[in-house]
Amino acid sequence: MRKTYKYNGIIIGLLLGALVYAKTKNSVLGIIVAVAGSILCFLAIQTIERMIEKGVDKAVDAASNAIKRKKAEKQAAAEDASADAAQPEQPDQPK
Repeated sequence: MRKTYKYNGIIIGLLLGALVYAKTKNSVLGIIVAVAGSILCFLAIQTIERMIEKGVDKAVDAASNAIKRKKAEKQAAAEDASADAAQPEQPDQPK
């Protein structure tokens, strides 16, 4: 299981609500901002984590494909070299 930071969004939302309450001295507005901020921050962090995960998966796939392609090229070159070495040279025939 991977580590997630999305729950930190709840703390950020609560801190935003406390900040709004401290500035406006309006408890209803502070609670609304705290709840809405928590939800929005939670979803934003979750979305960012998903995008990063997809990017990492694509990077791993690209690196894996590059390694496979390189191995196939080396193997093909080795087979060509061994096939050339196995064939005897034919001397020039006079016409």
